[in-house]
Amino acid sequence: MTGKCSCKIDVKDIDVEKIKNIKNEEEKEENRIIKCYKCENIAIINSRVNTCKECFIKVFSKNFRGNLRTRCLNKVEKGRFLSILASGDYVSTSLIHLLLSRNDDRHYKEEVGKGEESYSESRRNIRKITDSDDIKLRLIVNIEDIVNKEDFRTESKKYFETVESVFMKFDEECRIEKGRESDNIMESKISDVTIANIKSCNFLHMKRQIKEDNNCKKEKEGWDRCNEECDEFIERCKQIYEEDSDLGSHIRRLIKLLNLKAYFQHYLRNNVFNSSKTNSGGMDSVINGIGFTDNNSSNSKSNINKTSNESGNEVNGIYLLSGDTMDDICRQAVYLTCLGLGEQVSYRSAFVDTESLEGVKILRPLKTFSDKEVSFYHRINKLSQMGKMYSIPKSRSSILGCINIFTEEINTRSSSGLHNIIKVTNKLINTPSKQRCTVCEIHEEKEDCAKNSRTNEYVCNGCNYFKVIHTESYEFFKNKFIEARTHESKCQNQ
Repeated sequence: MTGKCSCKIDVKDIDVEKIKNIKNEEEKEENRIIKCYKCENIAIINSRVNTCKECFIKVFSKNFRGNLRTRCLNKVEKGRFLSILASGDYVSTSLIHLLLSRNDDRHYKEEVGKGEESYSESRRNIRKITDSDDIKLRLIVNIEDIVNKEDFRTESKKYFETVESVFMKFDEECRIEKGRESDNIMESKISDVTIANIKSCNFLHMKRQIKEDNNCKKEKEGWDRCNEECDEFIERCKQIYEEDSDLGSHIRRLIKLLNLKAYFQHYLRNNVFNSSKTNSGGMDSVINGIGFTDNNSSNSKSNINKTSNESGNEVNGIYLLSGDTMDDICRQAVYLTCLGLGEQVSYRSAFVDTESLEGVKILRPLKTFSDKEVSFYHRINKLSQMGKMYSIPKSRSSILGCINIFTEEINTRSSSGLHNIIKVTNKLINTPSKQRCTVCEIHEEKEDCAKNSRTNEYVCNGCNYFKVIHTESYEFFKNKFIEARTHESKCQNQ
């Protein structure tokens, strides 16, 4: 026995231990590879479960469509007028892409109407992704934060390009058309979809649009130009956003709601009412969806006429998609509870919110998705986005800062922690009172409001909290909000 094999390699020179170690390392490497829970592919995304890219997109889209179909929309209604509140960030661009993709995949009736035959092929393709049998996307709107005149036009251009890039994912020939341009509103169009960027002082412009005369119809010259009142308002907002993130968040929401209401009424006046004068079937030519039902078209026209006669007193039949994610809902639920506004959690966290904006149904189909999951979807589909104008506070000196740190800690410790909070909000029952806060018009229980016996004003706990801390700023914004609503009511009642 010479100690050599037939290949004349000395057995003593073979390092058996090294071979075993290499084999063990290979086995460990295989064990470290995490596979998708639905298929055998390598998982590259770890949210609540481990998934591959393909399965993640399928599951994410399926759950979004399920939320929209079963939790947000009434199955009986058809052809709803749909609008999207989109700031251009990764959440809102993902929301637009999800909706367009949903319509593109959904069964689409080619017989939209006799007028469809005159449309170009490109327009038919765009109509296919904006319209389906149950919804008609007609408006994408953003409320721009504190910006001056020059920055507003620059930001508007970036915003339009961001939205256009999402549409081009489905139709590369899709191009945006310039629309109205003013100091407070910038508009563009893609087919029948109006894209609007609105300055935060817009509700002040709407107040100045019509003089308080007997007829309340005489236009005021220069109402669409920013003046000293707008400049002061913007500076006040900038100051309060920097000094107090809690009050800033409260004010920012009220400004957004006031501007949305003002713009919806402006949109209806300029589109529905004008088209009804030139077209007996005005609904089909412009809105193509407010109050529309396949079963009874006469009811549709009566709804439009009702809106027209009331001069926008109530914005009827508008659905507004909001990109509130699971993280947003949880932060808001804790924030409202800290302010003593726990009764508002039920509707401000609901899939369908009919209380925040009168006459408009706010839908939250992203409620069951985390920021992380939406970010994955945005990255996989290579969507564009705009940078945020302000960052989320994380200072322990503010309520919001503590809440943001708290929710991040929950996410770190448990991937399903926030999901469990969402389950609790789904069980809350909305029982709003008819009593409204004088400042923010939020439904409040009478006994929970601070009553001013001299003026019979009711102030909700949220506004009352900031009234004590920031008296001067509170009075300034309170007067602006009340003045705008009072003027609007006078015009509608005359």
